[in-house]
Amino acid sequence: MHSDLVIKEQRVYELIDKLNLSGILLSKQTNFLWFTGGNRNDVIKNEDISLVYLFITKDNKYLISTNSDKERVCNEELDKKGFESIVYDWYCQDVFDALKKIRITKNIGGDLQHPNILYIENNLADIRRNLTGDEIKKLRNLADEYSKLLTKFCLNLKPGLTEKQIANNLICECLKKDIKMPVLMVGSDERVFKYRHPVVTDKKVYKYFILATVAERSGLNISLSRCVYFGKTPKELNSKIESVNYIEAVYCCNSLPDKTLKELFEVGKKAYAKAGYPDEWKNHTQGGIIGYRPREFIANSSSKVKIKSNNALSWNPTIKGVKAEDVILVKEREVEQLTIDKKWPYIEIDINGKQFLKPKILEI
Repeated sequence: MHSDLVIKEQRVYELIDKLNLSGILLSKQTNFLWFTGGNRNDVIKNEDISLVYLFITKDNKYLISTNSDKERVCNEELDKKGFESIVYDWYCQDVFDALKKIRITKNIGGDLQHPNILYIENNLADIRRNLTGDEIKKLRNLADEYSKLLTKFCLNLKPGLTEKQIANNLICECLKKDIKMPVLMVGSDERVFKYRHPVVTDKKVYKYFILATVAERSGLNISLSRCVYFGKTPKELNSKIESVNYIEAVYCCNSLPDKTLKELFEVGKKAYAKAGYPDEWKNHTQGGIIGYRPREFIANSSSKVKIKSNNALSWNPTIKGVKAEDVILVKEREVEQLTIDKKWPYIEIDINGKQFLKPKILEI
C-alpha cells in the first residue's frame, strides 16, 4: 500500500487506542479525501457529506454504503485499497444497521454528531493537519500553479467587468487545472472599504478590488488574497498595504513549532499596534492552520493548539480596504513561503533578520 495511506491508517489506529474505541466512522467528504489520499465522492457539491461511510477498526477497513454508490466507489475511489464493503438498503435501513454486521464491543468515534457516536472531529482535525510527504508535494504544486494562474489572470483584467464576471472567469480558469474554489470573494471600490467579506455582486469594478480566495485540489486547501488597482495606487492605500504586509510577515516569522495559536494571536495584536492600527484586529479573524479545511484551527485568545512541523498556516490580517493572505509551511526552525509568483510585484520585509516576500498592489 502507498506509504501516505499507511501513515494515515497508523494515525487512526493510535486514535482508536487513545480513545478506547472499537473503530472510527468517517462520513464527511473532508475525511474521505484525507484518508483516501485525495479520492473524492462529492455527489452533493454544497455539503460536506460523501453519501458513503468509511469505518476503520484495528483489524479491518470497511466501506459502508447503499447499492447506489457501492460499485462506483469500490471501482473508482477505493480500488486496491483493501476495503471490505457492507451494503444496506437505503429505503429501510441506515449505517447503524450495517454496523450491526461487525463485531463492536466498545464505543464508536466519528465525525458526525449522533447519540450512538462519540464526536471526535477535533481529534481528526488534529491528525489531518500534520501533512505527510506526499501531501506536502501536492500542496507545493497547488500553491505554485495557483499563484501563477492568479497572476496571469489578474494581469489580463480590465475595468468595467462586474465582480461576478471576474469570479466566474476565475472559476473557469481554475477548473482547467482541476482546482476548485471553496471561497471566492471580489470586493471593489467603495465596497471593499465597507465589508471584510465582500461576497460577489453585479457591481462593476472601476478602480480597485481585492480578490480573496481559497483554492482546493485533492482535498488540500490554500488561501490567497491579492489587491489590484487600475491606474496609479493612491499613497494612503500603498501605506495600508505596507502595514498589513508587515503584520502578516510578523505572524509568519513567529509561526514555529511549539508556539500556540493563542501566543501567535497575541504577537499579531502587538504587530497591529506597532503598525499604527491597534484595534483593526478586532474586525476580522486572523487565520490559523490550513489543510483539508480552509481553516482546521483558528487563532484566537483561547486556542491552546500548538504548531507542529509540517503544518501549513495561512494568516489573513486586514486593515480597512486591504488584506494580506498567503500560505506557509512550518519547518523545524523556519517557514517556507508557498504561494509566491515573482511575476507579481513584491516587497521584501525584514523581520528579526528573516526576509519575507509580500505582495504589493498590482497596478494595471
